[in-house]
Amino acid sequence: MKRNRGGRTGGLGGGTLATGSARRTRKFAERRAGGALLLVGSLALACSRDPEPEKAPEKPAGQEAQENGARRVSHAEDAKVMAEHHVAHETADGELEQMQHAFFLVGDAHPFLVHMTNMWMDAHLYQMVLRVKLPEAMWQAYVKDRESAGSEHWYIVGNVADDEMALPDLARGAKRSFRGSLWRSWPTTPTEDGAPWPWAKTPPVVADFEVQIERVVQYRHFDWNLQRPTSLTYFLFGEGEEAHMQSYQIKQPDFDHLLTLSAAPTWVAPALLEAGVHVNFPHIPPQPGPKRPQGTPDVYCEAPVGPGSHRVQLAGQTGERVLEIKREVFFGTYPVNADHKLCDVSAGDAKDASRGGVK
Repeated sequence: MKRNRGGRTGGLGGGTLATGSARRTRKFAERRAGGALLLVGSLALACSRDPEPEKAPEKPAGQEAQENGARRVSHAEDAKVMAEHHVAHETADGELEQMQHAFFLVGDAHPFLVHMTNMWMDAHLYQMVLRVKLPEAMWQAYVKDRESAGSEHWYIVGNVADDEMALPDLARGAKRSFRGSLWRSWPTTPTEDGAPWPWAKTPPVVADFEVQIERVVQYRHFDWNLQRPTSLTYFLFGEGEEAHMQSYQIKQPDFDHLLTLSAAPTWVAPALLEAGVHVNFPHIPPQPGPKRPQGTPDVYCEAPVGPGSHRVQLAGQTGERVLEIKREVFFGTYPVNADHKLCDVSAGDAKDASRGGVK
């Protein structure tokens, strides 16, 4: 099958990867008058509004002071982590923040970009899938690296630092292409605290090529008012014989899960597959609930589904169909969640919070 990546064969030069963080940091400094209040305001988006808890019984003298002290230390550490990330990401109300974005690359004959979700930064509060056209030379370099690196790796395409963008501009067609680079898995070289692009010091597999957006398959801004579906749900999309799906995400705590199917399901019309549709796992709850290990958050810390045959529903309709998963591209509770310690993962150690590749 002929690959429809088209485009030109040039444009693979190194390019400049200056972060542009000085501009955003300066902008933040000018607005920092709110100090801690500004930080609290930025974090509030990641919090659901729970009912007022009942008053706890009084504790022995000295115990409450000791616990409060421990909590203050813990909260201060978490706030410091959040502050370091938010310094370069504050914008004024009513503005669309121009930033770099990470997209998983999936597909062989038909390439798609799937936004790596993040529920604690305004600029990244989106699930988004793009059908794209990539340069042939870039694609051949990607295939060669994928064959040599092994199937346990996943790849991202990110827009370069001098072509920052806002995802709503892609959705409304105001931006139809961007300059991108390709990276393999997590960054290999750490960046300084607060760096807006984690891969800034990691050499890309392919640098500075043109990404043409053929169409927007999915665009969804997170809405904390929505409730989780009654069963585990994924967004299914693809083209031709290829199909993929990403977990339908609602609010923290949540997980980001991307999978590739063995083939496009015959029970989904080709046009519907290209447009995208939900599939549900009727026998799997959206959260582990009381069956999860004691003391762990109510979120799947391991992938709830994996390679093999599964019984699913199409968009919640009655009747079950067979869906065959070929491989897991990515599973993670970071960076979708603000809590870096979710699922007993130490702060800053993203590699232990996520994994990718064939199970």
